[in-house]
Amino acid sequence: MTKRIFMGAGRKIISHVQTDVGRKRTENEDNFVWVPELWGKPELTLIGAIDGVGGYDGGAEAAEITKKTIEEYLVNFSFGAPLQLLLEAIINANNKIIDVQRSNAELGRMSCVLSVAILDAEKEMMYVGHVGDSRGYVFRNGEMLKVTKD
Repeated sequence: MTKRIFMGAGRKIISHVQTDVGRKRTENEDNFVWVPELWGKPELTLIGAIDGVGGYDGGAEAAEITKKTIEEYLVNFSFGAPLQLLLEAIINANNKIIDVQRSNAELGRMSCVLSVAILDAEKEMMYVGHVGDSRGYVFRNGEMLKVTKD
């Protein structure tokens, strides 16, 4: 569990990341992305949940591949529209998972779902990438708002 606060020009981002094993399984296959100062800018935060799909071998591995790929991609590519970069990062992660599936028959059904966002406090914008049923929420003005659709 981690928190980070950015305050500037009357705007504030408070971010929190945490995973939970849930009620059905004994192992946690979840992960998260979290880069507090994306591209060295304190007003930008990359944050999101990645849910490794249980019931098949490789859910935790898929979530870890996705975490590393998205964080590395977005840290290393800082030019372009945030939503386009987020889309490219997710596609890149998906391609890496497919490569692992093809090279290891036991992991042929490994997968994960995610809700990931780039938060921009200065522009008061949130760019969201979402795949599957991993829900994304925003807590704003005392209200929890669901921003994704399963």
